[in-house]
Amino acid sequence: MSLFSEVLKEYVKGSRRSVSKLSLEAEIDRTLFHKYLSGNRLPKNRKEVKRIAHTLMLPPNQQDILLEHYAKSVYGEKNYESFGKIRHILGGMHDLRIAEGQKILDVDIVQKLSQTDKKDGLAFCGKLQVEDALIQLLWLAAGRGGKGRVQAKMMVQPDQENIIKPILRVCSRLDIELEHIICLDCDRNDNDNIGLLRSVLAFEFSNVTYQSYFYYGNPGYQANQMSLLPNLVLVGGFAFLCSSGADDCLILRQEAEVGFFQREYEKIKSNTEKLGMAIQDAGELAEAVGVMTGKSPVELQLGHAPYLLLGIHEKMLQGHLLLEPKMKEPVLQAARQSVERAMEGRGFQDYFAESGLRSFLETGQIPGYPPQVLHPFAPQERAAILTRLLQLLKGDYFSFYMADEAKLQLDCGVMVFASREGDVNFWYRKGIYGKAITVREASIRDSLYRFADYAKENGWFYGRRETIWRMERLLVEFTPCGRC
Repeated sequence: MSLFSEVLKEYVKGSRRSVSKLSLEAEIDRTLFHKYLSGNRLPKNRKEVKRIAHTLMLPPNQQDILLEHYAKSVYGEKNYESFGKIRHILGGMHDLRIAEGQKILDVDIVQKLSQTDKKDGLAFCGKLQVEDALIQLLWLAAGRGGKGRVQAKMMVQPDQENIIKPILRVCSRLDIELEHIICLDCDRNDNDNIGLLRSVLAFEFSNVTYQSYFYYGNPGYQANQMSLLPNLVLVGGFAFLCSSGADDCLILRQEAEVGFFQREYEKIKSNTEKLGMAIQDAGELAEAVGVMTGKSPVELQLGHAPYLLLGIHEKMLQGHLLLEPKMKEPVLQAARQSVERAMEGRGFQDYFAESGLRSFLETGQIPGYPPQVLHPFAPQERAAILTRLLQLLKGDYFSFYMADEAKLQLDCGVMVFASREGDVNFWYRKGIYGKAITVREASIRDSLYRFADYAKENGWFYGRRETIWRMERLLVEFTPCGRC
């Protein structure tokens, strides 16, 4: 029996009408309707589910519940949860960008920590006490007035929100340099790696100086092999050890004990890979573009702006790149390979927002390429790029889907690139050049492709024809001669 069939059964029973009558009104074969109720079959699409909901005269909240359970039955509960997390990433995770607030300081806890004898430790019980202790530990490391730079290292799974959120909360007030080790689940068929990555990105979006490292394993067996206190934060000469439920913690200060955990941390770090590459200058940006597009063809893009490089002739791009020849060539080569592979495979899919395309047409600037790297395109060039892009779309070389921004918000600082057999790259705007995160992860890749299908089915993106029509309207609006 499926989740959908359980809810449908309940609503049919509440309607006090026979299956024969309901199936007749919904224009569904009675035998097929019985199969829906038994869980042996699912409706073929959301449209059919909506027709059933309308026949049952369900109020809006119950219609949403029926559709939600239908989606869970089609995609699986874990996949359905991942769709919400991907939506959250693409929307910029604004609720996790903790705004600057009042100073968080508990004098009593700070006093206890600062006066702790180096031979002793401190224990705290209860979630609120544990949270407060961690926050005050970070404040203590910042010194008088919270003005000093805090260097912290932690080995905490990103789904440990009672530890992650307090650290995010103080990021708006303290100058923190944070190093983070995480374990990605090696079970590729049933994991939540996209959810773990979402929490890691919360730090990337904050103003903390952040670098994460990852390894593959079973998150159920924490790398530090401390089953009772699996979470570790090293800061200011202290070792903060916390239970998985974040309701008990132990803070150690004895040099030998802290030294032991520091050595264990470094031992584990030596077997990890760096997750993410901060882009500091034009050369590193060129390298990042090469990494994201050079190893394997980009077959899926999700983000605010469309993949405009597909509509730009190489000569035009070459004339606008403000890079030294040795940096310019890798970017041109990556762009050339990306277009060639997309043209050959004809499987490229791009999901973007109208506001992203409009921004390019208004400014001539491609998101991700700051003015220091790419000189803005003139109005006539912008129109030529969009015209070429439309010609390729009408020739079925690629598939573009514009978001219905009333249903799906796409943050202008987030882009995701993926290929079916290669890497997944997350790029986000941070500073002038941004930061890139690259993972070769089958489960994350599969989640993104499933999300794209789910989003189209739910009407979060317009169909191919309507997308082309909307792009043509923008072309008319922004064509220079059309404005004369």
